[in-house]
Amino acid sequence: MDTGSVPLIVIAVLILLGIYLKWDDQKNWETIYEAPGMQMAKAQARFAFLKQRGVKCRMKTITSVAVRGASPVMLTTVRVDVGKKDLPKTYALLKEFK
Repeated sequence: MDTGSVPLIVIAVLILLGIYLKWDDQKNWETIYEAPGMQMAKAQARFAFLKQRGVKCRMKTITSVAVRGASPVMLTTVRVDVGKKDLPKTYALLKEFK
């Protein structure tokens, strides 16, 4: 094996590890609420409501770029994810949410 190929192998292993960790993280969560960034307060309210009641949850902000006409536009989406094990409890609690 050529010593020049060792760094390439290490980089490939690190990339594969990163992909696996991302996949493993995503399979344990379910999105229960998603809204445009302008409605972040609604997502925060649901997140705080569930968190205070012991639900394993997280809030994520996803930003993407869309091209409208000649100008790129930043689009933001806010998501509330819940641990899959807490889904039944979450749906029961959200019936109380106002």
